[in-house]
Amino acid sequence: MAKEKPRCVLCGQEISWLDRVSISIYDTEQPACSACQLKFSNASPEEKADMREQILASPYLTNAEDIRAYQEDVSGKTCPACGADMERKLKDFAIGADGYGGLTSLGLEQYMVDLFACPKCGKVELYTAGFNRKKAAEPPKEVVCPDCGTRHSALIGCPTCALRNPQKIMVRDSRKSKDRKPPWER
Repeated sequence: MAKEKPRCVLCGQEISWLDRVSISIYDTEQPACSACQLKFSNASPEEKADMREQILASPYLTNAEDIRAYQEDVSGKTCPACGADMERKLKDFAIGADGYGGLTSLGLEQYMVDLFACPKCGKVELYTAGFNRKKAAEPPKEVVCPDCGTRHSALIGCPTCALRNPQKIMVRDSRKSKDRKPPWER
């Protein structure tokens, strides 16, 4: 049984072996004909955004699961200069302690980052590799006070009980600490 030829993710035409190139989008390589790849590489940022949407809707899209995982990973990263959605260009890139990467930092401590670039204005941002702002921004867990049943943050004591019973709040008498001498002054 003959293997079916791949189709261009943009125009849908069959791609011969000699004409096959790829378009890098969302950390995947998508099959494309040389004409569509040339059109994509020469497109303006606005046209590239439209072409990306067309690629995502294409029936010839490959690695759709990887693209969904990528989009979930990078969602919410907007360019601080122009407000456009940023694209991850490098994942798990090692920066050495000397500020360089690659072979120059062998044997030195390394810090893993993801490099994002804005397709609209070209600004580049570094983020800690694998950091997800959605997970980090989770609110603190709530607990229920065993005395009054009020729900409150686990980081603080019950505010309702503190208002009803002010004697439970410990107030340090500043006179006692002034009267006491430290051990080395006795």
